[in-house]
Amino acid sequence: AIFVGLGVYNLVMGCFSTLFWGLVGEAVGIRFRRDFFRAVLSQEIGFFEDPSKTSGSLAQTLSIDVETLQNGTGVKISN
Repeated sequence: AIFVGLGVYNLVMGCFSTLFWGLVGEAVGIRFRRDFFRAVLSQEIGFFEDPSKTSGSLAQTLSIDVETLQNGTGVKISN
């Protein structure tokens, strides 16, 4: 009976841990996206004349960086 109770406790706490770390990862991702977008909008026009700073490359950088950040601060920590 004790082992069943410990198993249920471990299951419930594991689910809560994964849920809360996932929420933390999402919050960090949202904040990073917002800050990145503000930083891009505050750039001078000359920044966007660089051929390596196309809208597609900025969107790709944002997507990859946010995913990496969310993985590093989110569910992977809880595992």
